[in-house]
Amino acid sequence: MLLKFLNIQQDLLAYGTMMYNFLQWPISLLSGLVISPLLTIMMTHLYYNQKFKKEGYDISLKLNKIKKDYEKGQLCEGNQYGDTN
Repeated sequence: MLLKFLNIQQDLLAYGTMMYNFLQWPISLLSGLVISPLLTIMMTHLYYNQKFKKEGYDISLKLNKIKKDYEKGQLCEGNQYGDTN
């Protein structure tokens, strides 16, 4: 019915092949403009993540965070009991 509406005199396989060829260009264009940069960004992120783990930089960041949280906890406990310096 769609083929009659569009006045297409070809068989369904030839029409499908033709539509695949027409749709292949926008799909490859979208892939090149969207997926490729995202892939590059994710690979870079993975590289630096592994590098930080290998060098132990993530451990020092976690220790600094724990130290700051501990100091904040000590400060809050001191203010809770009325210590004003």
